[in-house]
Amino acid sequence: MVNLGIIGVGYWGPNFARLCYEEENASLCWFADVDEEALRKVRQKYPLVKTTKNYKELLKDKKLQAVVITTPAQTHFKIAKEAMLAKKHVLVEKPLTANLKEARILQNLSKKSKRVLMVDHTFKYNPAIRRLKELIESGELGKIYYILGSYSALGPIRKDVDVLWDLGPHWVYTLNYLLGSKPLLVDAKGGEYLKSGMKDVVFINLKYPQKVLANIHITWIYPKKDRSLTVIGDKKMAIFDDVSPDAKLAVYDRGVSFNSTDPNFANLQAVLRDGDIVIPKVESKEPLKECFRHFLECVAEKKKPLTDVNDGAKVVEILEKAMVSMRKNGASVVI
Repeated sequence: MVNLGIIGVGYWGPNFARLCYEEENASLCWFADVDEEALRKVRQKYPLVKTTKNYKELLKDKKLQAVVITTPAQTHFKIAKEAMLAKKHVLVEKPLTANLKEARILQNLSKKSKRVLMVDHTFKYNPAIRRLKELIESGELGKIYYILGSYSALGPIRKDVDVLWDLGPHWVYTLNYLLGSKPLLVDAKGGEYLKSGMKDVVFINLKYPQKVLANIHITWIYPKKDRSLTVIGDKKMAIFDDVSPDAKLAVYDRGVSFNSTDPNFANLQAVLRDGDIVIPKVESKEPLKECFRHFLECVAEKKKPLTDVNDGAKVVEILEKAMVSMRKNGASVVI
């Protein structure tokens, strides 16, 4: 049994509270939040759980083994650092930190403290994404040419971070996972349409090893909810659509090839292949629950998390480089 506290009772805090009660290996002991009204609401729903406006009080509890941090991104570093110094295991919302310097400090602290520091990179626990990775690694899609991603909707508008740090992490860590590496180069451009100094739309280009290209579109200003990745291979193509109720993953037996061995390009004949569309069977599991269950397992068995502090630091590094590119008007930046 892992005794837990939740720091931050905003959007994600109540979700983790629910998971604590659904998992037999978790015991929810504390809530911490600066908002008294938020605490009042959780006290009504969870009357046996202690509450505090000062998370430091929670960290003093020696019976508490782990904390879940769902506070604004700029506070992640400070709270995670203090939690590990208090000998607590930590699950923190993405992004890990607001900059790479802070991420490096947490990497070292996690190693020295021998405590689990895990980042909630939820899509890596999504059964459809895991099936897509299997398709890529098995060679069923063939050589991967490029990947197109969109994480867009009309809101919600964040006040603590811009859209790059809000939505960007999702597809960055997912692409790293699918392709088994981090990118070599990044270039990015963004727009500020709602508020000066706050990017609300960003286009990111990433170049991975083996000449794989990826383009990501992220925005809070879009007419519909779109969370999709399209993977183009030389044998088949696949689309992950997290919004689809019954086709989270679709594999298209479509492609193009040339049927001439003549080295003269003018004589090459393009052949288009338009075959079947297959909807693979994917397990119906809640990614957040799988992520939380993995955290509990890592704490109990002292295992290295799939989405550990190193995974989180890679994402922060890429986002920082994307910011540099935007300041340079979209120039490519080496990662």
